[in-house]
Amino acid sequence: GHGKGEAPAQYAKPTEPPKFDGFQPPVEEWERKLIAWETAYPSLRNRGALLVQSLSKEPFRLVTTTLKPEDWTREAQYDEYTGEQISSDGYEVVKTLILSRYKKRRIVQVFDKVTRLVEHTRRRGRPMRFYLQDFEVAMTDAENHGLTVSDELKGVFAVMFANLGPMEKTQVLSQMQAKSDAQGDRDLTFQEVAAILQTVGDAATLSGVA
Repeated sequence: GHGKGEAPAQYAKPTEPPKFDGFQPPVEEWERKLIAWETAYPSLRNRGALLVQSLSKEPFRLVTTTLKPEDWTREAQYDEYTGEQISSDGYEVVKTLILSRYKKRRIVQVFDKVTRLVEHTRRRGRPMRFYLQDFEVAMTDAENHGLTVSDELKGVFAVMFANLGPMEKTQVLSQMQAKSDAQGDRDLTFQEVAAILQTVGDAATLSGVA
């Protein structure tokens, strides 16, 4: 049986910390999952060693070559008079090392994703449907790495990269304006712009232009 005041929950095996390999999930998402894990198991011992085990590839190499096992297994130190924490536990040391390395790289990652978006998702004679699918995948990838793009700008990019002829571009822009006017001059969503592009693209294919 349980001793007085002991909760059975203490015997539940804690779930592992969220895994991270340097790319998946994106570092911001991993940090959010990690905070959720911390709050679920606030008094867990040896969190540092559990965190190290959940890392792989480059983050694992970074931690195991920068720190020694005693660094990530150490307990936090507290001032015996004030009770204030005077040194971090091993878990905080590992977490800080990973975040300081990978959050800095976010700028580079966003730049790479946007470059790919701008240079490699152009339509180049493909059917409009396939182009729009690729565009949305590349856009989501860039957003997952921390790029913030308004829905309106997403629509503008979609039109820019669709390699429209002068006639098609005029049609698309006038349809976009008409739809905006009809809705009290509000910005169009990306999905609305994509639908217009699809319609114009289909019409051009039928007439043998595309």
